[in-house]
Amino acid sequence: MRKKPVDELLSQYLQVHADPVPFIKHRLNFVQEALEVRGKSLTNACSGGADAECCWIIGEAKIFNTVLRKVCIELCEVGRRGRVGLVYAEIASHGELNNGCIFDACILIHLFLRTHKCIKVVDLVNSITSCGYPTILSDALIYNTNVVELNVSCFRLPVHFHKYLISAIAQMNGLEKLRLYRVIISATQTQGFSQMLFAQTQLRSVEFCANEFSNITANSVMQMLTSNTDSLKILKSQQNALGDEGANALAHALVRESCVLEELSLSNICNFKESQILAIFSSLGDNQSLRTVELYACNLTQFTGLILVKSLYNNKSIEELKLAACNIGCSVPMEFCEMLKVNTTIKDLNLASNHFDIDGAIYMSAALRSNKTLRRLDLSSNDFKTDGDIVLIGALSENSTLQELYLGFVVLTDRLYQALDDVLAYDRVRCHYKSRGAYALSKCIREHASVVTNVYLDSLDNHFHENCFQELCIALCYPSCLQSVYIRANVSINNISANQLKQLMTVTNTLKSLSIYTRSPSQDDLVSILEGLSNNNTIAEFNMTCMCCDIPTTSAFLEMLWKNSTLEQFGTLVSARKELQMIARGLRINTTLKKLRVCNGEYGLEDIMFEIEDLLRRNASICLV
Repeated sequence: MRKKPVDELLSQYLQVHADPVPFIKHRLNFVQEALEVRGKSLTNACSGGADAECCWIIGEAKIFNTVLRKVCIELCEVGRRGRVGLVYAEIASHGELNNGCIFDACILIHLFLRTHKCIKVVDLVNSITSCGYPTILSDALIYNTNVVELNVSCFRLPVHFHKYLISAIAQMNGLEKLRLYRVIISATQTQGFSQMLFAQTQLRSVEFCANEFSNITANSVMQMLTSNTDSLKILKSQQNALGDEGANALAHALVRESCVLEELSLSNICNFKESQILAIFSSLGDNQSLRTVELYACNLTQFTGLILVKSLYNNKSIEELKLAACNIGCSVPMEFCEMLKVNTTIKDLNLASNHFDIDGAIYMSAALRSNKTLRRLDLSSNDFKTDGDIVLIGALSENSTLQELYLGFVVLTDRLYQALDDVLAYDRVRCHYKSRGAYALSKCIREHASVVTNVYLDSLDNHFHENCFQELCIALCYPSCLQSVYIRANVSINNISANQLKQLMTVTNTLKSLSIYTRSPSQDDLVSILEGLSNNNTIAEFNMTCMCCDIPTTSAFLEMLWKNSTLEQFGTLVSARKELQMIARGLRINTTLKKLRVCNGEYGLEDIMFEIEDLLRRNASICLV
């Protein structure tokens, strides 16, 4: 039987496994020829060093990325000068993708990791290469123990490849960040993997997501991981087991004076026992290093809820607390809200999906009248109903510090609108407004122009009127300290709205982020918006879908690229071949834009797309220090 092409390529590689470099050089002869013109070779040694000295491969990254982009990987500098990474890249057009393309990318990655110690960051979580040739990639990681950031997924890989990967990771000695997704750690590998975690003296961030290991392995991993509390700052675990001993080890780590853990996230923990919950909750009261705590789908009882409340009374460091789907509304609604009355540190609180009812709304409204530190409160997907929503909105009349109250999808009755009118809280209450609510939001922005900093509108109304959007755009020009705008509505942008957005961007001195998700504007209106962005010198993030398929809009986009010196992220650009070629040439002058999503349905535009991607990479590199 004739072998499949993928098996033939792998067999060729395995035959020269002892010294694969000549085979790789022959296979990638087109890359080798391009390098020889520049006096270089694939076999040249790594030239990276201390003092942010860049390796020669960064100077030739454009050649290498023609191979790597086929599998959504790019070679670039990450974080600072001289720190080279193989990271995920969102590619708009891959061109023809076959086994040969995947194989070439794999062996190039293998060559880099085998011979270039300058590569510190490896992100293969979304790469086609992981599914194509995992044996080659695992072997490559064994040769490079200098990787400091590793993000790997074993999703859809055969079980025996997980073993190779864990063996490779177990040999690393300088990890700073580790993220494992869908990885199986067998009992026989537990000791080696755990000892690797214990040996890392600079490990700052660990994230486990939906991995498979026994309770014994979970205990060992958590015990070793939490022993280095003087370096670990971020710990996230999602859909994993902690184990009894592992939970106790985490609890003990949290109360140590040497603990520097700033972010703890435990989501959908498997077999999360009450004893484990109690151990962790009890330690929160004595910990003073945590800034962010997330507990998702932790089904609290009255007893565990009371322990959590007691610890929150004592804790003086947590600023962001996420307790979505934790059953607080059924277990300790009154006690939790009493704690909020006196808490002076929590600024961002997420209590979505916690079964709060009308009684819970009354308790929460009393807490809001007393609390002066909360800035953002998410109460979406609870059981307040209209009466509860009205009670919560009413509390805002005595609370001037809460900036964002998320209620999610609510029934917008006349009584609810009246409650919003009474306290003029449209600019602070986040729910899916219809046209009536958006009109009132516009009025509220004008009347509170001196204090409005963020405007948010997410409407599900299919009959949202363009005049309503027009009023909102007019109102946006009133605030003097506006920092961000987010609007999503099924509406068209008319000429007046476009001109108001142009004026907003032209005169603002504070706006940093502008996101407009609506129907695509007409050619003339898009030109007006782009002209406003051209004259702006504050916005760093602009999200909108722009269709540049003619000369006027393309010219306006090019003028924006040439004149704007602050924009780092542009939303989505839809354009044809000719216009894309013009935009690619125009980008050569711009040195600030780093992110741009390009959409095009035509085939054969890989060269143009690649040029745009390469220019964006250049701009990102310029900002590194």
